Amino acid sequence: MTTVHACPPQNVPGTHADTDGSATIAASPSPAPEALPFSLQGNLVIVKGSINGSEADFLIDTGAGMSLLDSGFASRLTLKSADRIVGRGAGGDINVDLVRIDSLHIGAFERRNLSCGVTDLSGLHERLGGNIDGVIGFDIFGSGRLIVDYPQRRITFDVPPQDDANATSISGDTLNHSPTGLRLNRPNDSWKWNTETPLPSKIVTLEREGGASVSVHVNTLHGITLDLVAPSVEASLAAQVQDFALLGSEFIERGAQKRYRIDHTGRTDGKPSRGRTEVILEGPALHLISCTAPADRYDELARDFEAILDSVRFDAASSP
Repeated sequence: MTTVHACPPQNVPGTHADTDGSATIAASPSPAPEALPFSLQGNLVIVKGSINGSEADFLIDTGAGMSLLDSGFASRLTLKSADRIVGRGAGGDINVDLVRIDSLHIGAFERRNLSCGVTDLSGLHERLGGNIDGVIGFDIFGSGRLIVDYPQRRITFDVPPQDDANATSISGDTLNHSPTGLRLNRPNDSWKWNTETPLPSKIVTLEREGGASVSVHVNTLHGITLDLVAPSVEASLAAQVQDFALLGSEFIERGAQKRYRIDHTGRTDGKPSRGRTEVILEGPALHLISCTAPADRYDELARDFEAILDSVRFDAASSP
């Protein structure tokens, strides 16, 4: 357990004050790398870094599950929305656009090829009395430990180097996603694999002639349960799908695995469509398997969709 030997200011997002007056952040046995300077605005930790080479001021929030950029900052970087979800903040539901980031740097700490949320952070600006370009959350540093030395105003990101090699591999009819241990099969070769997706979190799309598709999204969430995340996924679908109409939603089991299923209608490229999404939480990894087809072809393809959803397995040896 990593312990900072200094008492932090009260109510720092996500920190936990131990009985000895220290701040417990996370766990890792590895030695600490470079310690970076930070400033305090109120009781909030602010560090300097960059996104895609552009300088930025970041709030470090250990209680935030998803990292966020301010919409004005994202606009200046010409980051284009590739998707939209509904997130839950202290004030209720908020719309969050998703963008692809090529690189994030804070000192020597680096992350590449990220999906990141974008929303209006003006309320945070008003609270702090200055601009913040983004919030760095647990999705960025949760695989290691974060050490905050308040007296010396130093912060250390002790996180394993990013390893993107062969994260997603396809062999014939089978997809393997090594970071989460996900395995998924296509029912036949009329379905074509497509890994050229607009977001890193969308790891693959299966596509079939005539407009049918199955997309696979993977996000890392810490401290969440399927029961808690299911309503947010449903709200996100409603925000993403044109003319969304819910047909039904329920918790189901496939084998010993609990899932949340959402059936809906809507419009895709202006045409009536029907879809089914199954939500799977395996460890800290949230998987969304979304099947969509033109409304007049959905029944014809239902057996293929069911075969794909039923093929999902997780290799425990590869899971995080």
